[in-house]
Amino acid sequence: MTFTKERQKKTLAALMAALLAIGGTFMSAPGTYAASNATQTKDPQPAYIKADVTIIKDGEILNFFDEKGDRVYPVFFRNRTYLPLRAICGLLGEEVEWVGAANTIYIGMTLSHPSKQIIKPEESAFVKKVSDAAVGVQTLAKAYIKEDIYILRDYDPVVFTDPAGETQYPINVGGTTYLPVSALSTFLGEEISWDGSTKTVILGSREVPKEPEKPAVDKDKNIKKIAALYEKQAQLYNEATEMILLISTASPEELSLLSAAISEKYRIAEGYNNDVKNFVKEAGGFTGDEKLSDAETDALANLAEFTEFCEHYLLVMENMMYLAAEGQDYSGFAETFLNFALMTQSAMDTTAKSLEAIL
Repeated sequence: MTFTKERQKKTLAALMAALLAIGGTFMSAPGTYAASNATQTKDPQPAYIKADVTIIKDGEILNFFDEKGDRVYPVFFRNRTYLPLRAICGLLGEEVEWVGAANTIYIGMTLSHPSKQIIKPEESAFVKKVSDAAVGVQTLAKAYIKEDIYILRDYDPVVFTDPAGETQYPINVGGTTYLPVSALSTFLGEEISWDGSTKTVILGSREVPKEPEKPAVDKDKNIKKIAALYEKQAQLYNEATEMILLISTASPEELSLLSAAISEKYRIAEGYNNDVKNFVKEAGGFTGDEKLSDAETDALANLAEFTEFCEHYLLVMENMMYLAAEGQDYSGFAETFLNFALMTQSAMDTTAKSLEAIL
């Protein structure tokens, strides 16, 4: 069972972007990503599509594809190699989402999937293992430097630099967004090397690592119960968050349906919260006389906080959605929504970390 990894505290940038996505009315503050003072290079610059370059990761030859299923290739720009954004996310096994209202690319935790979703790289539609090295040719293309695009990974800003310390921005070539190959080094902490004799970019080791055998472990029933309660609550949180993001784009009829759906999810959240409270009572509460181990008690305490915050988070959502359905201004709930979004996500991540430690 895989849980969300603990991340650092949300930045104001990510929260401002989230409010933009749901139609919030916060004003921009200095240093945030809600509004950009940066510019992008409007005039195209020459780049080279390198269909003759082979990409190898851990001994496996890789080909890349876009969302349409069309083959895409590495790009050589300003003496640096760039890889398609979706290919990089495929290698990471993480979600990617573009939010135009905030000029922001989300990697890992996104607005639509605020709880990190792990996709096995071998299951990615954007990366495929092949047996043969690249045999194409180099072609000239136009690249647009996108200085006004912000990149957040798990809601934290990411900036790429070259060895000289110069910022490397995303580029757009033929409608596809590319990141410097150094992004993979930043994200994965792996060495990246170039073999000029074979025109090969090597990510990590040339040798294919062997998968260690995982012994079967029978987990304690209390841990299993805590994990099951967490999974249900996390799924409810994700589903509700995806629905609230539609508040600024849905039609009146759709808003009415969404209001009813969120009301139902709020009732479910109340039930989950009661389930956790009953489990706490059965376990002896948090008075020092618990029937659980210290690690189990810690995980259960975190879960109790998560379910409590999630119930309040959904209540705020319900009020916002009903106001929107009636054509009324719901911006007065923006600050409350922001606070509960922050507390709920933080509690969920803390619960996930405490479960990872004992599973």
